[in-house]
Amino acid sequence: MAESWHENAKSGILRHQAACRACGLNPALTRIIRPGQILSNTQSIIDTASGHLADFPGRLFDIFNIAKKAWYPFSTEITGRFRDSQKQFRENQTHLALLAWVPEKIVYGRPLLLDMAIIPGLALARARDRHYHNPPDYLVIEPEDTARRPGNLQQTNTSGYKFQQDREKLAEAQAIVNAWGKAAKDYRPTLQYQRKLHALMAQYRYRLDTNYAKIDRIAHAGVEAFKQSVLSTPLHGLTVREWLGILASGDKDAMADVIRRRLAI
Repeated sequence: MAESWHENAKSGILRHQAACRACGLNPALTRIIRPGQILSNTQSIIDTASGHLADFPGRLFDIFNIAKKAWYPFSTEITGRFRDSQKQFRENQTHLALLAWVPEKIVYGRPLLLDMAIIPGLALARARDRHYHNPPDYLVIEPEDTARRPGNLQQTNTSGYKFQQDREKLAEAQAIVNAWGKAAKDYRPTLQYQRKLHALMAQYRYRLDTNYAKIDRIAHAGVEAFKQSVLSTPLHGLTVREWLGILASGDKDAMADVIRRRLAI
């Protein structure tokens, strides 16, 4: 059902975009950027796109929760994080909408939504845990049980911890993990498995990984396909990847020449 919903939703959104462009309207995103100014706060992009998602015809967006993350490909990798525990997606009810945008005139103009991907949250969480979890060297730790707390105080995010001692201690910890059995390294959000991980953290030194769960590093096939699709998107005669190379080159004269020829400014 999720795959069918994903394809139907994205197809409908792209049809809506095409209709808006045919009428001379900027689809979904309407905030004006002053010439020369590039938004650094992507929350405004997410907010305006939320209205677009809410207006999508039918009941699809009433059935699923949509988490939204924006990506400005001329800036950096997809730095948004996805840290929610697998336990939050037991009914596969939440999906992530990745929104890629650039100024429509490359260095200024209205935000232009290049593409979007809709990915089931459970699949993303599982891919993240498979990618990161590698005990005893790296541990993915579930949040505490906060079900009895008020909703605004409940914890839902996992955390990543990296082993911080020498090889001798790592080998010692590895022997402990090996004793857990063949499935020792298969991540599980269960209380019994998490107790084993906490026992390791109590016995050895770990540090919190502040780069944990960045979407670009999760190694999810759908995210990678979306990223490559966006970078290959044609824009004013060049692909987004080619524009990125030009803007990152540091050669101001070459940059100005390409922008002048491609944008007639």
